[in-house]
Amino acid sequence: LGHLMKVIGLTGGIGAGKGEVASILNSLGAKVLDADKVGHSIYEPNTEGWTRVHSIFGDLVVDHQSGRIDRGKLAALVFDDEQRRIFLNEAIHPLIRIEIERLINKHKTDGVEVLVIEATLFFEAGWQDIADEVWAISAPKQVIIRRLKEQRRLTNTEINKRLAAQRTDIWRKNRSDVFINNNTDLNDLRMKVIQVWEKRILGSVKP
Repeated sequence: LGHLMKVIGLTGGIGAGKGEVASILNSLGAKVLDADKVGHSIYEPNTEGWTRVHSIFGDLVVDHQSGRIDRGKLAALVFDDEQRRIFLNEAIHPLIRIEIERLINKHKTDGVEVLVIEATLFFEAGWQDIADEVWAISAPKQVIIRRLKEQRRLTNTEINKRLAAQRTDIWRKNRSDVFINNNTDLNDLRMKVIQVWEKRILGSVKP
């Protein structure tokens, strides 16, 4: 019998606080896999992902000095054009999934007990079947706007484009096993995450 590992999908809109929840879960003993970082490795130069992105957007998104995909330019293009965004996701998500599945197997072999996969587009990419359960995080719109301005230096126009391009919290809530509202402060968020962890993870671990 193989080692039993619990896989949690962690999702939520931009600026909702997934990173904070991921680091709380990490401090509780979970291993965290950031799908965004996996995505970046997918379009390094000389990869299938690089070729796919380049075939859609051409040299517009390539940094001429390093030959890498310039993610800032890529983001500007896809948030301006829904069709391009769909093309990009359809081209890249299957490649990210292959790599995530490889990493799931690796961590399982390594004896990891709880693996968290943090991904904004967890449902949109259709990855529910690779997780045992999905936790969604939400935050009030004004908090998200403030965070995106402070942390990512985005303008109002850029923020509105990104918010308009994503699904609603209700949509995610209806598909999730756990829904956490990140509406006060980090201390409160930590308490909420610990409560869910104790109930769903520690409660499901048989001695």
